[in-house]
Amino acid sequence: ISSLLMVLPTTLDMFWMGKLGVAALASVGIVQSLRMAIISPIIGLSVGGGAVVARYIGAGDQERANLAMFQSLVLFLLIVGSVGL
Repeated sequence: ISSLLMVLPTTLDMFWMGKLGVAALASVGIVQSLRMAIISPIIGLSVGGGAVVARYIGAGDQERANLAMFQSLVLFLLIVGSVGL
């Protein structure tokens, strides 16, 4: 369901922009490529950070799990902040 919700806005944009012409349709494809280039590192950080935190929790090391969570959050904020600028 989450993948469908990620693709749906682009599909709808392509449908409506296709009625405006080839250039408008191409612009949707270009913007989608940029969007995925921005989102991919964030998804990777989320998956990787979650795996590290889960590993520490599974090992019973709550202190390291908290540290890993904090570090993941800081990296996330740095990435999002740099993209926002």
